[in-house]
Amino acid sequence: MRNSASSDLMLSLVLDAMPVRVFWKDRDGRYLGCNQLFAQEVGLNDPREIVGKTDFDFCTTEQAETFRADDIEVMNAGVASMSVERPAVLANGETVWVEASKHPLRDSAGEIIGVLATCLDITERRKASDERARLIEDLITARDAALSASASKSAFVANMSHELRTPLNAIIGYSELLREETTDESAARDLDRILAAGRPLRGLVNDILDLSKLGAGRMMLHDEAVSPAVVVSEVMEALALMAAKDGTTLRWAAPPPSFSTISDALKLRQCVLNLVSNACKFAKGGVVEVSLKREWRAGASEFLISVRDTGIGISPEQMSRLFQPFAQAEHGIARQYGGTGLGLAITRQLAQAMGGDVVAESALGEGATFTLRLPNRPLSGKLSLRQKAVA
Repeated sequence: MRNSASSDLMLSLVLDAMPVRVFWKDRDGRYLGCNQLFAQEVGLNDPREIVGKTDFDFCTTEQAETFRADDIEVMNAGVASMSVERPAVLANGETVWVEASKHPLRDSAGEIIGVLATCLDITERRKASDERARLIEDLITARDAALSASASKSAFVANMSHELRTPLNAIIGYSELLREETTDESAARDLDRILAAGRPLRGLVNDILDLSKLGAGRMMLHDEAVSPAVVVSEVMEALALMAAKDGTTLRWAAPPPSFSTISDALKLRQCVLNLVSNACKFAKGGVVEVSLKREWRAGASEFLISVRDTGIGISPEQMSRLFQPFAQAEHGIARQYGGTGLGLAITRQLAQAMGGDVVAESALGEGATFTLRLPNRPLSGKLSLRQKAVA
């Protein structure tokens, strides 16, 4: 008898020390016992007071009927119901969230005589989860608003750039026409000033228009058969006079391979023009070498156009923002060499739109190498064994 009382006391102490609510009921839903934590939750001072009571004594009829249905389901199935999250109303009227688990309660013969349940208060966890969900929802809303605003801004800039470019083209065109026809030296000087101011401005407007189109997703690709070697040669020929005036040697690093691929010729030319003209600008009196090759990477054929210069190089800090729009070198360098900081940003976005990228390697005072990587898509749609061998 003493051992039985001692065992009951030990069981009571263990149950009361548990940080979860524990209770057990008979098949008719009457409580057979509980620990101190659950007794306090339903407004009782002593766990023994719960014996013989039902959920209808502590809960609303709706909630009591729900609990009773759960009990019956567990007893009929003979299988535990684990970690079910649900709200529960305490004796003081406060609503909390609990994680409830119910097990069939069996006698020594294995017969189901009721249910044994544990309830863990997860109110704080639910609040934290709800707060995270709210924050995520707010972030998504803010992101969507930002994307919408960015698209609207890009569309506005694109429209404004177009409106600016139209009259600029007219001004520059008429100025060029008048410059060819005039014989008056004073008028010629004035027209030269107009052209000297108008052409860079038109270039800036064109850059902004390209950037805004890319940002608004309005840049369309026009694929056609193109020879990268021919495109690069044409760009080098167009920039040869500018390079020569600055004492810069512009040349091929090695004879380029002759092949054709499917790409957007106009955008390819713009990328190469930006890279080569940028190299010439920073390598005055030095050397700019261009190379073209094909290679396989990650199971796909690519062609690479590399532009290496012996110019002033790029510091690590400048490299970190090299392809950001309107990002330029240090103020002193920017004043000396000019530029808007749009060329490289546009080049990378164009390259990425064509399925490639642009990467840079440089060290301050040691020149720089910019490499344009683009997919090598043969005209037939697949590479021959000979093409794979030289790619």
